[in-house]
Amino acid sequence: MNYVIVAIGAMIGGLLRYGVSVTFSSPDAGSFPWSTIAINIIGSFFLGLVMMLAGERHYIGDSAKLFLTIGVIGSFTTFSTFSYESLSLFQSGEILRGVIYISASNILSIIAAFGGYAVGKVI
Repeated sequence: MNYVIVAIGAMIGGLLRYGVSVTFSSPDAGSFPWSTIAINIIGSFFLGLVMMLAGERHYIGDSAKLFLTIGVIGSFTTFSTFSYESLSLFQSGEILRGVIYISASNILSIIAAFGGYAVGKVI
């Protein structure tokens, strides 16, 4: 049953990711990948929130935690795309943009995870 729960969540997360990507798409590999950074920051926020609500607060049960974390959020966020877009920026000679992208993605995603966790503490 856990496989079904994760699969349904993954379908939803994948569709959400596609929707955000289409709405905020990058025209070519040389431009800044705004949709990916937004997806990863949003996903980090919600992962922090869900982990707080599932862990310390016990508002979310095990099945819902699987559905949300591994299913929805796991398929919504995208480390492989982040990695490829970083490589593309470097290969196209946009070293500064690549460094900014990597730094901003990591720092803002960690801040977002902390923010989600903090919001979960007050709920």
